[in-house]
Amino acid sequence: MTTHEMRSPNGVAVRYRAGSALSRMAILGLLVLCACAWRVASADTWRVDQERSRVGFVASYDSIEFPGTFRQWQAAIAFDPSAPEQGRLEVDVDMASVDTKSQDRDAGIRSEEWFDTASFGAARYRSLGIRPLGDGRFAVDAEFEIKGRKYPLSSEFTWRAAGTGARLSGQVSVDRRTFAVGTGEWADEPIIGFRVLIEYDLYLTR
Repeated sequence: MTTHEMRSPNGVAVRYRAGSALSRMAILGLLVLCACAWRVASADTWRVDQERSRVGFVASYDSIEFPGTFRQWQAAIAFDPSAPEQGRLEVDVDMASVDTKSQDRDAGIRSEEWFDTASFGAARYRSLGIRPLGDGRFAVDAEFEIKGRKYPLSSEFTWRAAGTGARLSGQVSVDRRTFAVGTGEWADEPIIGFRVLIEYDLYLTR
């Protein structure tokens, strides 16, 4: 009797003999695998509402805080709060799109000593692992790339379901010197605060 092989989308092979009871079980099993693969690939993928969402920071000058926003960025979010370990968060930010409501300040931030946008146009964030903390809070370990160098970055975010959508928001305080933001005469100049609060607030839809 001829032996056949069927393979699921995730590469699992099922072998069976035509006309046998096992063949019917193999086909049923393959359908189940396909359904599971489809769920992981599509059901947990979200679209970001760019108009409502924000990626930015809070920095300080002479102990006075000021907010900054990035006007151009892209995010890819795949997340199911019931299976956070399978989640994926990816954000690419156009650093030249920084906006602190001051043209002079923005020009300075884009300079070589700070973001150096002429040499490094984008910053990239890639999650490496997500785990639950309870009450809609999650911890995420990630890789953060800025000015051509990669750094580990751990933070927390909150997940709130709202109808068919969701809201993912979080913040993390970092030392700008860790990422070589503010070099030369600014490397140890405290008038521009060393601590910077990175913030993100993403509105998600199916």
